[in-house]
Amino acid sequence: MGQPVYRLLGGPTRTAARLYTHVGIYDHSQLVEDVQRDIAAGFSAFKTGAWFNLKQLPEHEALAAFVERVALLRSTIGPGYDIMVDNHGRDRAASAIRLMHALQPQRLFWLEEPTPPDD
Repeated sequence: MGQPVYRLLGGPTRTAARLYTHVGIYDHSQLVEDVQRDIAAGFSAFKTGAWFNLKQLPEHEALAAFVERVALLRSTIGPGYDIMVDNHGRDRAASAIRLMHALQPQRLFWLEEPTPPDD
């Protein structure tokens, strides 16, 4: 028919799509700089998490560092922005539950893949 699919389905349903960006995901020391740059660029949602260097720590220390980094992100951006965290399936169920409880004050938009997908 020579028409784009959206037109065949009745026309466009929105004029814009919200995007998010990744901040400090490979280097947590860049978290604040990344998010400030991306706020200036117009982003209102930020994804981070699953820092590889935390796996070398005992669980309670890794949890505290993880929560500290997400809290730093929240304090930098304030309440008007969304935070998503990707855990890359790194935790057992019990550890993931502890992580979710510890992150609750940061009002996450989502916590992605808290446990391995086959767990």
